[in-house]
Amino acid sequence: MGVLVFRCPATGERIDSGVHTDESSLAKVRSLSVKIYCPACKTMHLMCAGDGQVDVVVMPATKVSLAHALTVSRDKRIAKRIPANQ
Repeated sequence: MGVLVFRCPATGERIDSGVHTDESSLAKVRSLSVKIYCPACKTMHLMCAGDGQVDVVVMPATKVSLAHALTVSRDKRIAKRIPANQ
């Protein structure tokens, strides 16, 4: 899953459509016309969905054990019940 992005035909600047999609979904609507505002040249562009690309942001995986997650959660609950001056 990622954001559908285009390039401004006048400036070449990236245009973020705000549409979240994936490659297989985009493939189904490649011929669809998309009207999108371009902040680079401050005009509307009529693009073909197939002219866009899915910009996928890969988040690094974090490994947290269930025992650690439960301990942190328990410690936060306990800390809320014990006054700081004790």
